Amino acid sequence: METFTPATWMSFMLLGIAVLVHVTLVNLVLGFSVLVPFIEYLSYRRKDKGLEDLARRLFRYLVISDLVAGVWGTWITVVLGGLWPTLTYIAATVLFIPITIAIIGILISIPAIAIYWYTWNKVSPKIHMMIGVLMALGALMVPAGFRMIFSFINYPVGLNEALKGNLYSVFNNPIYPVILLKSWFGGLTMSALMAAGIYALKFYRNIETENSIKASLIMLKMGLLLLLIQTLMGITYFYTLNSYSPYIYASIIGDTKIAQYNFMPLFLTHILLVVLMWFAALILFKQLRDNKSSQIFSFILILATFFALPVGEAMNDASRAPYMVINGTSGLPANIFTNSMFPISWSIAYLAVIVAVVVMAIFAVTLYIIYFGRTINSKEH
Repeated sequence: METFTPATWMSFMLLGIAVLVHVTLVNLVLGFSVLVPFIEYLSYRRKDKGLEDLARRLFRYLVISDLVAGVWGTWITVVLGGLWPTLTYIAATVLFIPITIAIIGILISIPAIAIYWYTWNKVSPKIHMMIGVLMALGALMVPAGFRMIFSFINYPVGLNEALKGNLYSVFNNPIYPVILLKSWFGGLTMSALMAAGIYALKFYRNIETENSIKASLIMLKMGLLLLLIQTLMGITYFYTLNSYSPYIYASIIGDTKIAQYNFMPLFLTHILLVVLMWFAALILFKQLRDNKSSQIFSFILILATFFALPVGEAMNDASRAPYMVINGTSGLPANIFTNSMFPISWSIAYLAVIVAVVVMAIFAVTLYIIYFGRTINSKEH
């Protein structure tokens, strides 16, 4: 039975914490990067100034999420370079093309976000929407590249071919299109339903009443459709793992005859959160159509939507333990990919992870104050 060394366990946990926070925030960036220009397009077609105002307000969420996500992206870079040198070398070599796609996406997305904001109402609507399309394209390219890393370590297709020079062979991975679509629609669903919950709560608290109910209904209509697609993609991904990454599948369903760890509790928690998202979204949609809202269902929708993604991500990523690269019902141990020149004791490893969790909690509280405090408790200017 494979076991973690203290250094590997610490490296696994520190990388996992950073990935969870970063992926959660990046999904919001992705979602709003697509939804904002789409809503602006609707406002142009319908000549609806209220929709343009909604797009402006949603853009604030995009910027806040992107700023904080960048901090955790730096954390991931430092952890990979310092604690996972072998894994970083293999990924940078074999997955050079996907990583290049992601980097190009970042180089498109960040300038496009700034240009999109500073050219609002300063250039023609068509040119501005073209800039929005670039912003959305860049955001979509980032997971198009980085999700290949997750696909590869779940099912290392194309390894030998890539080492021989065929760097495009990794795109034959059958897990990749499923996990990519799941990531795209996950970001869109998360962004739409969180915004719907926030505006339903604003309507309940009589903050910009007319605008809030309209915004919430629009985001709920989009969010429910996206949630349906995302639910179907989640089911598809679950059975894809059964076919191509049976160790992770066994770990998720709690089959300890194959897997060393049981992640069924996380799996059930994720399902519960998705059910709560459906329930709260449908209840709020009915209430808002009757010109009513609910504080409790607004909070349920916001919280369930926000936590469903990191819980699902934790379930998918941690279920590979104690391996890093999965090969059928076993895999390559995580110990062989970590920095062997960094011997530490279990007490230091535990302390490092505790400090990381505290830092994450501070960021979470700060993000809550920035993201929800002013938005819900005060009028927007």
